[in-house]
Amino acid sequence: MNSSASSKVEEHFTTSLNLDSLRDIGAKLQEQLHAGLHKGEICMLPSYCHTLPSGKEKGSYLALDVGGSRLRVALVRLCGRSAGYDQSLTESKRHDYVIDEAVRSLVGKNFFHWMAQRIKDTIADEPALANAQTPLRMGISWSFPVEQLSIRDGTLLMMGKKFKATQGLLGHNLADLIDEACAQENINVKVAAIVNDSSSSLLSSSYRISSARIALILGTGLNSSIYLPTTSLASYKFGRRPSEWRDTAKRVVVNVELSTFGKDVFPLTRWDELLNSAHSNPVFQPLEHLTSGGYLGEIVRLVLVDAIQAGRLFGGTTPTRFQPYELDTETISAIEADTSTSLSQAATALSDAHRLPANRPYSLTDLHQVRRTVTLVSSRAAAFLAVSVVALYRLRLQSESAAGYPSSEGENIVIGCNGSVLEKYPRYRERAQAWIDALTGKAGAVRLEMTGDSALVGSAVAVACQS
Repeated sequence: MNSSASSKVEEHFTTSLNLDSLRDIGAKLQEQLHAGLHKGEICMLPSYCHTLPSGKEKGSYLALDVGGSRLRVALVRLCGRSAGYDQSLTESKRHDYVIDEAVRSLVGKNFFHWMAQRIKDTIADEPALANAQTPLRMGISWSFPVEQLSIRDGTLLMMGKKFKATQGLLGHNLADLIDEACAQENINVKVAAIVNDSSSSLLSSSYRISSARIALILGTGLNSSIYLPTTSLASYKFGRRPSEWRDTAKRVVVNVELSTFGKDVFPLTRWDELLNSAHSNPVFQPLEHLTSGGYLGEIVRLVLVDAIQAGRLFGGTTPTRFQPYELDTETISAIEADTSTSLSQAATALSDAHRLPANRPYSLTDLHQVRRTVTLVSSRAAAFLAVSVVALYRLRLQSESAAGYPSSEGENIVIGCNGSVLEKYPRYRERAQAWIDALTGKAGAVRLEMTGDSALVGSAVAVACQS
C-alpha cells in the first residue's frame, strides 16, 4: 500500500476523531436514545428489576446462564459489599456445558430436561442441598426472547438460533417448565428470578460497586443496561404489569439494546457501506457494526481486499481463508498486540490463519500496513463506543432531572463492563476511557470498570434482591 493510499485510508477513519465532531455525534445519539424511551418495540425495554442491590444481600443461590452456545451453572455465595470487591462473592461447583447442534435440536420439554440433568450433574454431591428443607432459590440469565410477567414468570417466545425447545411450548411459563424438569430429576431447587444478560450485568456491577448505574457488554455483540426513573419511559413499554409493581417501582433497570441505535448518526466509510450492503439486515444494529468484535475483523478485511486488488498489498495475491468474516477479531487482536519492530508475533498470527501462496512469508512492510489498518479500525471503534457511553450517561442525567430528582452531575459513576473485546482486545478499553474523559471534561467522572462474570452473578443478585 503506497503512502498516498495509506494516507487516504487513515483520513477515512480519523476524520471524525476530534472532540467537536464526537460531541456533535454524541448529541445526535442522545436524541435517538431519548426518542427510544417513548417509541420502538425493540429498544429501551424495562425489566422487572426496579431496585438495585444495597450490597448487604447475603446468601447462597443457584445461578444459570443460558446462551446460544453454552449453559453455565454455578452456586453463587453473596457475602456483602462490605467484604471488599474480591471477597464480596464466591462461585463454586461451576460447570460449563456446550450447547451444540444436538442440544439445540432437542424438541420441547426434552431441552428443559437436558438442562435439569446438567444442574443435577453440577450440584449432585453438594451435601447441604441434599438435606435442605426448603428449595434452593435459582436465578436464570436467559439470553432469548421472553414476555416477562413478573421477576420470576415469563412466557416462552421463539428462541431462534435453530433451537427446537419452543415446539409445542410457545406461551408456556418458562419458570414452570424449568421447575417441572428439575422436580422430575429430584433436584430441590426453584426458579425465583429470570433476567436477561444486560440486566444481569448491571445487577452484578452495582452489587460490588455502589456507583454503578450503567452496564456495558461488548464482545461479539454490543448491549447496555441503565437505571432510569420509570417516568422516563412511555407507559405502554411496561405492558401487563400488576398495579402493585407500578405503585412500588420508581426506577427500573432498562435493557437499552444499544446495538440498534446509531443509524444516520455515525459517519461511515465506504468499507462500512460495503459491509452493510452485503449484510442481511444492514440497518438493524448499526452501532454494533462499528464497535463490536463481530465486525472489526470484517471491516479490516474489506480495507485490505481493496489494497490487494489494487496491487498495493501482499503483491496483489489474496491469502487463504480470506472470504467475508474469515478474518476474525482474535487474529487482528494478536496483530495489534505486537508492538515489536520485527512484528514476528503478528506475522505468526496472520500466517497461521491466512497463508500466502507457496507459504510465502509476509513482508515487514505489509505487516506494518496491516497493523496500521487494524489500529485505525479499532481506535475508531473505541472512540465511537466512548461517545455512546457518554450519551447514555447524559441521558440518565436528563431523565433524573426531568423526574425531579436531585442532580447527580457532579458525582462519579461506574460503567460495569463485561465482554471479550473490553476485557481482552489490546488498548481498546484504555482508548475508550481516554475519549470518555475528554468528552466529559473530567478524568474518572465516568469510569469503565470490568466486573467479571456478570451473567451468573447478576442472576443470583436478582434473586437476593427479592428477599
